[in-house]
Amino acid sequence: MGMMRAETMTESGYPSPRSTSDGNGIPGSVTACSVLDIEGVAEIGVDAWRAHYAWPVSDEDYESLCRGIWKAWLDAAGKLDGVSADLLLADIGLPGFLLQHLHIACAHHRLLQAGASPGHGSVVAPYLKPDWDALSQDASLGSRSKSSFQDSLRNAAKGWLLNGHATLPERIGTAAGQGETWALGSRTPLRAAYLEQSRMACRFVSHGLFLASDGGGREARLRDVTAQLTDRFRSVSRETLGVDFDVDAVRKTWMARLGVLARLAQGATGLSTFPKRLLLTDLGQPANRIIARTLSRSGVTVVGFHHGNEMGAQPYPTSDIVDLLPVDRFAVPSEGCLAWRKKHYEQGWMSSLHEVEFERVRTGLYRGWLAESDTVALPEHVETVMIVGFPPNWIRYPHLIAHWGLTQFEVECSLAECLAEAGYRVLYKAHPEWESQLRRVMAGLPCEFVGGRLEDCWPDADAFVFARTSSTSFGFALCTNRPIILLDHGAQTWEQEGYAMLARRCQMVPAKVQEGLKIEFDKETLLGELRKPVKEPDQSFVLEAMCR
Repeated sequence: MGMMRAETMTESGYPSPRSTSDGNGIPGSVTACSVLDIEGVAEIGVDAWRAHYAWPVSDEDYESLCRGIWKAWLDAAGKLDGVSADLLLADIGLPGFLLQHLHIACAHHRLLQAGASPGHGSVVAPYLKPDWDALSQDASLGSRSKSSFQDSLRNAAKGWLLNGHATLPERIGTAAGQGETWALGSRTPLRAAYLEQSRMACRFVSHGLFLASDGGGREARLRDVTAQLTDRFRSVSRETLGVDFDVDAVRKTWMARLGVLARLAQGATGLSTFPKRLLLTDLGQPANRIIARTLSRSGVTVVGFHHGNEMGAQPYPTSDIVDLLPVDRFAVPSEGCLAWRKKHYEQGWMSSLHEVEFERVRTGLYRGWLAESDTVALPEHVETVMIVGFPPNWIRYPHLIAHWGLTQFEVECSLAECLAEAGYRVLYKAHPEWESQLRRVMAGLPCEFVGGRLEDCWPDADAFVFARTSSTSFGFALCTNRPIILLDHGAQTWEQEGYAMLARRCQMVPAKVQEGLKIEFDKETLLGELRKPVKEPDQSFVLEAMCR
């Protein structure tokens, strides 16, 4: 089965629930699956956990929940005036958090019903029993600003680094708060390349510049809307997962969050001086989103930047909400990516809701990785295989098959066993942010634990294995000269041309999602691909989709 998948789109661009596994019921052995996160696995031991792993929330159930909640949210925004819609759509964090809360609550509830006593650690604790007061003051809202003096020093230092290509007077000017181009959000290579190619000097700004003392009553207009939406969300949750949530707490938290965002909108509207353009990263951060939309309504051109390395993958609906709604222009790193992303936008629902232009920015990042790879010798045959691990976090993404951290970790364990039994030296490259949790869990598995960045340790491997492509490490691995084994279980929808090039770069191993959200793969195909002599890889995907 290939990764290409045809989507049947419904209202608001959301696909109907589809069958992605061989079963949706709770397997009989699920009572032994008594943990909800990777820290729970560490407590009972990886062997005991794997013996009966089965996740009780299917792809179909979770996607139905996501589709219902996102659609209600977008439909409500479509009935509002522009300023109120901006405020509601800026806080993508609240509905996103609620989805994770309901997913974990449902898993916990179903395991209890099946007779288990599900344990967990700190990974899912905030989602099983949310601290709604803390969520109302989340840092992503921009309310935890430093003093103006600290802000100025920090922004001047960031601006100085951003403007390394500019003249000395330009760098001094932007550090002093001058300039018609502003940057908001964390530094990315693509934005840095945009500045250099455009020969712009950029003033770095932060949320404190925009935060007013009050929101001018903006959030009050949404009180009835949020009340109606929480009622609808509760109905969707009951219909799809059979679980409830604290409606009053969610309403209170939501209004508090909107109040902070309203203050940012008020401050952005009242600026004494507006920039000509805003270069925006961290596009999903609520504070960044409301600032961008408010400035755009004042005539500022907001430019957003592509993040990640799946250049030929079709964006799923929620990624369009994150990437495109806050911006007027969207910059991508290649002509291929531009053509695919623009086509998807023009043929989809987003084009009728919000106008976005696309532009290509040349970046030397991927060519630099290719050049570095040329200095490392190609192995004659594969002896050492590196499994590149996925972060076992609390996030389950909608519209991506079996995209759940424990499911990914389980198939990574199966891969390690399969490879070790076949006589390969197996390296497990842990996600850097999860090394402490994973090091303890993997102590008994037949592999060597590797920490740090993939960029620093990749020559130690003769080949890589990826269980999915939704990792920034995957883009780097493509630029090396090592063979890549990719489990092909339909997890992502690709442009036909992009998939064809990817299949020439990677050895595709058939895989399937089974009952209990377990991934099984074709072991014979996997081992057969690794036995082949190593040769220089076909880099057409990198060159066409990522560079040109």
